[in-house]
Amino acid sequence: MKKLVNRLKKLLNFFALSTFIMSISFLLMPLATSYSDKNNNKIMLIIVGLVFWISLLICVISILLANKLRKKILSNIKNTKENQKKGIFTFFSNKYALVFDLLMFISLISFAIVIAKRKQNEYIAYIILSVLIFSFSMHCMLNGKIYKLSKQKLKE
Repeated sequence: MKKLVNRLKKLLNFFALSTFIMSISFLLMPLATSYSDKNNNKIMLIIVGLVFWISLLICVISILLANKLRKKILSNIKNTKENQKKGIFTFFSNKYALVFDLLMFISLISFAIVIAKRKQNEYIAYIILSVLIFSFSMHCMLNGKIYKLSKQKLKE
């Protein structure tokens, strides 16, 4: 059982890393566009697009595998708390979730303000969007059932 929980933790770490890479790709998008316009070369746009889509695919696959592993762990044990809400609807469930939940709310409000001002070519909007995407993904993970199961003390 401990081996399965360790695999679950590794999948969650992999999800967090690929989500981080995906959110960083948003920072590179305007830079790649600028480079492409100046040099009449689309290679940077293609690379940044590939980084985004591949990291998104890895995020989805890793969370699907983690959920499948969660179900396998739950089928082997009794007396687990499985009747909780999904992570997207749960807030502040642990100290790490608290940090990312607050960051998500702050970046959401900041993004709305920046977009409302409608100034063109403001790189700050991409920075805030990147933080918003990463913090939202971490909010879902850290408040979710998979993470909570990975932190439970399970008997062999």
